[in-house]
Amino acid sequence: MLLLVLTCLCADVTMAQAASTISGRVTDTDGNPIEGVCVNVNSGPCWEGWIAGSSTGTDGTYSIDVADGNTYYVSTDVSCGGSNTSWYADKAYDNISAEDDCNQMTPVNAGSTGIDFILKEGGAVSGTLFESDGTTRIDGSANQIEIWLEKGADPCNTEWAGSGFLNADGTYTTSGVEAGTYYVEISPFNTNYIPEYWADPASVRGCAEAQPITVTVGQTTKNINFQLEEGGVVSGTLFESDGTTPIDGNTNQIEIWLEKGTDPCNTEWAGSGFLNADGTYTTSGVEAGTYYVETSPFNTNYISEYWANSASVRGCAEAQPITVTVGQTTKNINFQLDQRVKVFSWTLFLPAIIPNGR
Repeated sequence: MLLLVLTCLCADVTMAQAASTISGRVTDTDGNPIEGVCVNVNSGPCWEGWIAGSSTGTDGTYSIDVADGNTYYVSTDVSCGGSNTSWYADKAYDNISAEDDCNQMTPVNAGSTGIDFILKEGGAVSGTLFESDGTTRIDGSANQIEIWLEKGADPCNTEWAGSGFLNADGTYTTSGVEAGTYYVEISPFNTNYIPEYWADPASVRGCAEAQPITVTVGQTTKNINFQLEEGGVVSGTLFESDGTTPIDGNTNQIEIWLEKGTDPCNTEWAGSGFLNADGTYTTSGVEAGTYYVETSPFNTNYISEYWANSASVRGCAEAQPITVTVGQTTKNINFQLDQRVKVFSWTLFLPAIIPNGR
């Protein structure tokens, strides 16, 4: 009997929490309704914790059921509407665009009405990612690669302005891009391809050689293609100072840096990887060449060290170089990290001793 009562109470609570909505309208800058735009509700800013979603009707309106008494973050997704909506640039309420800091997203309460969006029409950028031969398409189902649009007068000092992902057939399309001039960069992750910038007739590795593209409202800037080269891989394990116990990557956040230069104490950052839960690390897409390797712990008690054979060292002057070869893995670049010594301090209070007669 008690179980039955509790079950009924839970059902009532669930129904009460679901008895609310968030609603609004999506239009273009001329006030015309846009049909088929997806509107998503999340529990946190930066699209954290998807809760529910809906798409706009012919009149541009939407209504989404949510639990009462909570606050939410609402944003549009034009990609779900196909060619009908792909020209428009997404927004988050209140007028936060893709170029803004997503932490500025404004929360709205359950039951809110008039959560409206005015979407600005833009253009699109499309192209294909090829292997270094310029003809073989890169398989997007096996290689996770993001295509970044970057804005700024200096290609080596830009701000992120939008992105798209590689499709299975090696193509990409980034829609809803505001009119303007951009640089395009490839950002591979979990794959062995090396990042490059767009240039004509062939993509380049250095930002200084990047060439700009122009995006026009209602048009697609086509054939922004890349010819990517593969790199090498560096892997190893981070051990405790005993040289046998792997460091737990779940509780210790440690980055492994690859550094380039002839002097190990005067180098430039050239790539990085992160410590895995089992104490191993792998850094892919590394250009062929000679590197020094350094650990960079943060939020942990381990001390930064440089790689050397047969044991890692603290001083940069003792660091030893490694060689990376295209298509090969430079293995066993291991470290044996010491921890900082914890120093405790205390104050001792002694009672005053007063001589007799005073």
